[in-house]
Amino acid sequence: LAAALAAIVSGTLEELFWRGALIPEPTPRSAAMSLGLYVVAQVIWLGALGLETGGPPVLPLLVALAMGGVWTAARLASGTVGAGVLSHAGFNLFAFAQVIALNT
Repeated sequence: LAAALAAIVSGTLEELFWRGALIPEPTPRSAAMSLGLYVVAQVIWLGALGLETGGPPVLPLLVALAMGGVWTAARLASGTVGAGVLSHAGFNLFAFAQVIALNT
């Protein structure tokens, strides 16, 4: 239940910030800036928490780049953050459940 609630809240808020506020006008330049900042923030956040992710240390970087790229592309293609919010919340549900299982 905690993972589901956290997934919905964080997926929604992250998309509203990273792909909403930081990409007010969907252009390749604003999208690249937003994606770069998102990847750096995710890696710093996970590193600071010191959580076990179940994979090699480079995995959070690769996942942030891949999924951030997907959500950024969805923002550029649709002009809204709606698809990103749903996808991000769904992804976070599984990611949070795994992190909880590995770290408890």
